[in-house]
Amino acid sequence: MKDVFLSYSSKDREKAALIERAFEAAGISVFWDQEVPPGRDWDSWIREHLTGAKVAVVLWSKASVASANVKHEAMIAKETGKLIPVLVEPLSPSDFPMGMYLTQAALLTDFRGGDHPGMAKLIAEIETRLGRRSAEQPSAAGPSRAARSPGAIAAVLAAPLVFLALGALALLNRPTVCAATGVLCTPVAAASLQPAPPAAPSAPAVLDPVEVLQGDWAWTGIPCGQGPHVALDVVDGEKTLIFTYKDTRYRHAIAGVEGRTLKTLVVEPDEVRGTAYRMEITPDGKGVALYEGAQIAPDTWEKCP
Repeated sequence: MKDVFLSYSSKDREKAALIERAFEAAGISVFWDQEVPPGRDWDSWIREHLTGAKVAVVLWSKASVASANVKHEAMIAKETGKLIPVLVEPLSPSDFPMGMYLTQAALLTDFRGGDHPGMAKLIAEIETRLGRRSAEQPSAAGPSRAARSPGAIAAVLAAPLVFLALGALALLNRPTVCAATGVLCTPVAAASLQPAPPAAPSAPAVLDPVEVLQGDWAWTGIPCGQGPHVALDVVDGEKTLIFTYKDTRYRHAIAGVEGRTLKTLVVEPDEVRGTAYRMEITPDGKGVALYEGAQIAPDTWEKCP
């Protein structure tokens, strides 16, 4: 059986072929050419391959949401935990079949073959489900779990106290036990070794996503100077954000702000009006995880200097 079952409308066959070639180039085998062998029943043949595949990728478009076969295949894929939806055309929430909108989709509306951040993330998700890559990569630079354990931290903090206490004992030769540390020291040393009161934690800076987003950004594979630029504009007293990318301006109405998360709705241009976005600002304000509609994985932006 193939790794991936590719479900699509026949009207989207050209886009399906592009996606199939990208999968095959990444070493992912695909069942997608639905020509039934002689003597086989179409329904049982399709169901056999859908059941046998480890992942089911469903291409959503205006044609496929109207296809009874695609909707049926998507329903089976969702029930078996194999579904990865992909948007190949802009769709509004009301366009999706019932129960399908809440599953985040990969965004390939502008995929024309070659390198594409959305395709790279889709292939990574498929490889994770196939067991070919780990869903979580350990940090090479971060300390180990043992080094961060309470016992290890206590040992590191106690070491200087023990050293100072033993030094005082050697100089004064008047042994006693410090109640604060439980090690040998002198009365003078005991007073000096009392732990200082912990410093009051400083309140974290409150980031305003609308303010942070303004400026130039680098995108996956798109360096500073070529990536999107975001500017604030006010229309009829309401704040809006203008996203400019490749000479195209997208006006976003602000739909809501929750902490470091901003929700917007595209109001211009007309061909993408109503597209919803969710943008999550990183704690340092230098990055953004951007989700478009029901996108399965975010686009990652980095703030330019």
